[in-house]
This record gives sequence, C-alpha cells and structure tokens, in this order.
Amino acid sequence: MSKRIFLELLAVVLFTSAVVYFYFHRIAVMDYDNCPMCDAHSYTQLYNYFKGNEPGYKVSFPFSGRPVIPLLAALLPYDIISNFNIVNFVFLLASVTVIYLLWKRLNIPFYLIAVGVFWLLFHWVGIIRNNISDPITVDVPVYLFHTLVVFIFLSKKYKWLWLLCPIVVLQKEVITAFILILLMYESGFFWVVKKKLYFNWDVFIALIICIVVKQTYTYFYPAIRPDHNSVRTAMIAVIECLSEPMRMAHWMVAVFVAFGALIIMGFKQVSQKHIYDEVGGFLFFTGILAIILGLIGGSDHVRIIFLGFPFIMTFILWVLKDIHPFDIAMALLLSFPFLLLFSNTITLNPDNENMEVVAGWGIYSAGCILILDRVDYFKRICLQEDSLAMPTVFIVFSKRNSIIFIYILLLFILIFPFLR
Repeated sequence: MSKRIFLELLAVVLFTSAVVYFYFHRIAVMDYDNCPMCDAHSYTQLYNYFKGNEPGYKVSFPFSGRPVIPLLAALLPYDIISNFNIVNFVFLLASVTVIYLLWKRLNIPFYLIAVGVFWLLFHWVGIIRNNISDPITVDVPVYLFHTLVVFIFLSKKYKWLWLLCPIVVLQKEVITAFILILLMYESGFFWVVKKKLYFNWDVFIALIICIVVKQTYTYFYPAIRPDHNSVRTAMIAVIECLSEPMRMAHWMVAVFVAFGALIIMGFKQVSQKHIYDEVGGFLFFTGILAIILGLIGGSDHVRIIFLGFPFIMTFILWVLKDIHPFDIAMALLLSFPFLLLFSNTITLNPDNENMEVVAGWGIYSAGCILILDRVDYFKRICLQEDSLAMPTVFIVFSKRNSIIFIYILLLFILIFPFLR
C-alpha cells in the first residue's frame, strides 16, 4: 500500500468514525416495544439463546439461520444494545475500509470515491443512520462480505470463497444467490465474449458449501416453522406482486430513493462497453440481482436494495468515471432530497402505505430523469460553452434555454414539499 493510499484511507476511516460519533449522540434507538414486527425481536431471541437465557431455539424463519452476529454480540459482557453496537461498529469500519480499497483497485477517481462514501455514510438507510436507530440487526456485515465477493472475482482466487461462504451464509443467506449469479456469469461471459465453453468448478464447490452448511445448520437448529424456506418466501412475494400491483410501484420508487439521481445518471451512461467488459458486466448483473431481491426479500424495499450497495454503487462509479465531473455534480445535487438529512424518515419512507409519499417520490424521480436527460444544456451554460455570443439575459429566453428554465422551475416545485 502506497503512502498516499494509506493517508486517504486513514482520512476515510477517521471521517467515518466522526460521522458515527455525531449520529450516535443524535439518533435515539427505536422503541422495539412499539414495533412488534421488527426483525430485532427474532435476533434478540438468538442473542438470549447464546447467552443461555433461553431454554430452547425458538426462532422463526429466516432469522433462525442467521446466528453469526447474535453469537458475536452474546460473547461481549455488556447489555444487548451496547454489544450489537460494538459488533456493528467493527464491521462498519471494516466495510468502509474494504469498499475504499475496492474502488482504488478499480481506479475510481478520488472525487467519485468521496461521493460513494458520502452516500454510504449519510443515507437514511445507510450503514450508519439506519443501524444506529435499529442496532439489533445483522445488516452491517453484509457490506463487507459483498465487497469481498467482488474482490475475489477481481483476483480470480475463487478458493477463498470456500473459507468465506460457511461464515457468510450463516450471517445472511442471500450470499447464495450472488454465488449462483457468479457461477452463471463466469460460464455465460466465456460463451458470449470468448466463444468457448467454461465451467468454474471452484465457484460451483463454493455454491455447494453454501447449501450444505445452511441445510446442516437448519437440521440441528430448525425454525419454529420448518416448512418455511427461501424458495417459498420468494414465491409468496411473486404472488403478492401479482395480486398487489402497487407493491411494484413501491419497489420501483425505492430504487431511486436508495441511490438517488446517481443511479439515473449511471444507467443513462451505460453502453455496450460496460456490459461486455468482464468487470462491468459482473457488477451490472449482481446489481440487478440486488435490486430484484429488494422486491422479493421483504416489504422494506429501500433497505434491502441498499444492502446491494457494494455491487450497485460500484457499478455506478465504474460507469461514471469516464464522464465530466459537472454531470456528476448535477446528479449529486438532485440526489440530496433522497438522503432525508433533515426530514422525518418515518413519514417520508416510501415503503409505508401512504401512496401520496410514494407518488411524491415517483414524481420527483421522474423530474430528475427529465433534467439529467438535458444535462448537456446546463453544462454549456455553466461552463460558458454555448455558441451564442449574447448577454446571459438573452440566452435564458432563447427557445432551447427556455426549456432549461422550465426544468429548473419544475425541480424547485418538486423539491419544495420535501424541504418543509
């Protein structure tokens, strides 16, 4: 590691710690007694079992198969909230460190790394704010483990998955889906691009390890309802989507709420060179999988989609590293309302049943799409690249720039309700 990378990493870690300290003293832990459906109740049962406070393993699916974090928390001597906070903080720093190193490995410019880290740390369902208000969770290590999967893909040292999978699959079973995608992608990439058959036995063995470890643990520590499983859960979600079409609307809006106008700009810039590139293609398909999991993984779509951050944001930055910084600045400016930095995250959460909120976020997202579709117009004006040699007041009222003025007015109208 070079001295420059070390200093940049040190700055990122110190900044992350400062943000954690800031929010730790300003965000209250939610009252779990008033949230009977919260996942924390199941993780508390796991924690109490490992502490020896529960006589039996009475945990419902899918939480019964996620013992790693509650076990680590149970090894600490403090109260349950403090123990989970300590475990989460360790994994938080490890996640940010590995994500930074991944982006440096991919030669992402530092200003884009800063954008990605900022989004991770300050988003309302990000790695800090959401997990301080709801600390009894197993979400934080997901960022680390997903990033390690990308690292292993880049290094092609797939045997490391044999060591990683037994731990990760018992932390959260979703890793199995990404290993399956990796296996399919490796075969498909060689078939489409290199015109030859290829089967990665190392990844296949890792997939088998995931399945065997999960099934073995489930056999010895079954859920309260043994008939429940991931396939059944996914099928129920598909049926619910067909019977409740508005769930699809919640999900589509949740994609924009999770990644703001950055994902709009990212997909706007996607070209064949990104899809047919080995790295870009892998990030694209794993990112799409993470988005789909947000639909079938539960009703809190924004949180589940955001857990795919190492895949989705890495792909976004991978695509955006070749475009003008002005475009990124515009996308970031439009994205600020999605962070909910100064707003009530409960009343403005698009996952709730208030369709006015969903419609509001949907309209704003559509406005972002319209504005970013004309981002070159803004660039020519702001960077004085317009060919019209007229005073600014006359440029504004030209036919083309009148459209820009309308877009700016539309943007203000759309943002205003979220700033009240």
